[in-house]
Amino acid sequence: MNRNRIDVRLQLKAIETYANPEAMTCLTLGDAMAMKSNISPLLKNATIDTSALKFDALVLKSQLALVDETVNSTSSERKIMDIAAYLKEKKASIPQVMAKMDVLDEVLSPHFWESKSLSSLERIRKELRELIQYLDGGTAGQTFTINVTDTFEEDNSGVNVTPIRTYRRRVEDYLKEHLSDDDTLQKIYHLDPLSEQDIARLEQIFWEELGSKEEFEAQTRTNPYQHNVAAFIRSIIGVEQEIALEKYRALIHGAELTRMQEEYLRTLIRYVCENGDIATVVLQQPPFNKFTTIFRDSPKALIDYVKLISRVIAA
Repeated sequence: MNRNRIDVRLQLKAIETYANPEAMTCLTLGDAMAMKSNISPLLKNATIDTSALKFDALVLKSQLALVDETVNSTSSERKIMDIAAYLKEKKASIPQVMAKMDVLDEVLSPHFWESKSLSSLERIRKELRELIQYLDGGTAGQTFTINVTDTFEEDNSGVNVTPIRTYRRRVEDYLKEHLSDDDTLQKIYHLDPLSEQDIARLEQIFWEELGSKEEFEAQTRTNPYQHNVAAFIRSIIGVEQEIALEKYRALIHGAELTRMQEEYLRTLIRYVCENGDIATVVLQQPPFNKFTTIFRDSPKALIDYVKLISRVIAA
């Protein structure tokens, strides 16, 4: 497993959620825990060069467009080219800019954008971010404004009130606390098979310790896979996307995926994260009913993959 691919995907999710709140990406509890351990430590080394951070955001938006076809990066890429053109035409006398002239020419060439990849975009981000300080106003002067309204009500009654935690809140608190170090929860997050003992233990925790079976059923009544505790857990913590993709590649013996196939699989994985499970009948419904065309060489492998996703949480 390439840890860098996981970290890049998490960064892209964070940037997209921050930069475009109206098209907010939902993070599962598993995503949030992974971001906490992999991304949040980076914030300790905050830089005062905010213009470079804005350039990072432009490049990351373009990277996000490579893994999510719903993202339009045209504006961001236009800004990157404008920055490169300005540096080349107006700041060539600066030695640091002159040293990166080949990179600037590359960014300004149509070939670079036609063949862009995560690695090539990351390379130009690292090469050019230190040059952004030489911009005069314009792009360097842009700011991001966030307005957060908070309320405070003073209560001098002196009465201690203990907030009532709902069943859902108790479950989420438990998962946040134990996801990183509980072997059974890690199996669910990584699509590894559960044993009968694993499922019995989960049922005891979620039907007895955190609440009653009636509370569980009331919480999952509208879920398509309502009777499966592991499916309920998976609808909250999600699954690790890159590992889920590797599970499919194992079924096709490591064959390369087309971009359309990978996008289809990511949509399928998102469905699993939202609903906790998936059945083969879902493949007959939009947007999954085109799988025989997208996976024309291996439709059986996709069906086997869907069965595997369900089988790992059923002892």
